[in-house]
Amino acid sequence: MGAFFLGILVGWAIEWVFFTYFWKPNQNEASSEVAGEIHKDCEKEHHELLMSLKDKDRDISHLHARIANLQEETDRSARQQASAEKSAATASSGSSKAADPKPTEPKASSSKPVTQPVTRPAPRKSSTGNDDLKKVSGIGPKISELIKAEGIDSFAKLAKSDMSTLKSILEKAGTRYATADPQSWPKQAELLNSGDKEGLKKLVAALRK
Repeated sequence: MGAFFLGILVGWAIEWVFFTYFWKPNQNEASSEVAGEIHKDCEKEHHELLMSLKDKDRDISHLHARIANLQEETDRSARQQASAEKSAATASSGSSKAADPKPTEPKASSSKPVTQPVTRPAPRKSSTGNDDLKKVSGIGPKISELIKAEGIDSFAKLAKSDMSTLKSILEKAGTRYATADPQSWPKQAELLNSGDKEGLKKLVAALRK
């Protein structure tokens, strides 16, 4: 009977030693490895989400800039159309008046010799001051006012302006204008100042691609 209880105690002791020194450490190590893998996966997913958010922010900034440019171009087109309609109405009114001229009385002849008027050449328009900066693609009425307020009121001055100055003007005006891209404005102004319409047309077409 004593041997029976002794055998039970020995068996229990062997089982306790196996559980404590062999089975339990292996379980802890396996759990640590699983936790490490889960942590790595979480970090990887977190990094991918951050990169995706940065890409989205960049796309949103580009869209804001494009929307601002399109709005400026739409406003400019509307003004040009209104001006064209006004000019057409004025021309039509002038034609109707010319079709029904009032009779004029003959002037008395003068004995004085008739002198031919001297034709003088029209003064050449100055290339500085009060240029229409809205002719530059990407510059609308508001941006034109902002730039002229800083003393850049001609194509010649705009052509010599550096990027830091132009960007500073736009940033001070607020986020709506800070997204505009002035990179091509000096080159466009240079072409406008020199009267190179063909070169300007090619440059604007290349920018819109």
